[in-house]
Amino acid sequence: MTRCHTPLGAFVAGRLAGLRETFGRDGLRTEHWRARFWSLFLEMTCRHADRDSVQLALGNGADPRADCHAAL
Repeated sequence: MTRCHTPLGAFVAGRLAGLRETFGRDGLRTEHWRARFWSLFLEMTCRHADRDSVQLALGNGADPRADCHAAL
């Protein structure tokens, strides 16, 4: 079994809870949520200087220019 970094695991769990709530309320399409998730994930991994997670986020389409370059 693979262990996640505690902050990263908490982030993912929080985002998934937000997804469930959003779909239940608004029925948004997954593409929008997916793009937003990876951009926010990139921001957090940059703050924690987690190189592997940054590569993961970028590999999944995170935009480092989102939110006025917040990740940088």
